[in-house]
Amino acid sequence: MRPETAGGDAMMMGDDVIRDLLVQVCGTREALRPGADLLEEGILDSLAMIDLLEGLEDLGIQIQPTRVPRDAFRTVEGILTLCRQAEKQE
Repeated sequence: MRPETAGGDAMMMGDDVIRDLLVQVCGTREALRPGADLLEEGILDSLAMIDLLEGLEDLGIQIQPTRVPRDAFRTVEGILTLCRQAEKQE
């Protein structure tokens, strides 16, 4: 079992790993600003989106972008929710 999915505290660590990945692919900590619209503000562009999906896949989180609305990637909270849902489906 991956440590980031092993339990409550581990899920928090998982969220931190995902946040760190988001900062890395977006190139700015602005990606973590509460309420930031990552798509509208250009923080998460199409290339960063691909990098994010690949990074999540490396963490064992499979998200099929064609099966979720683009708006789900609009905020960091939305991305974390997607990741939690994907982990539950495994």
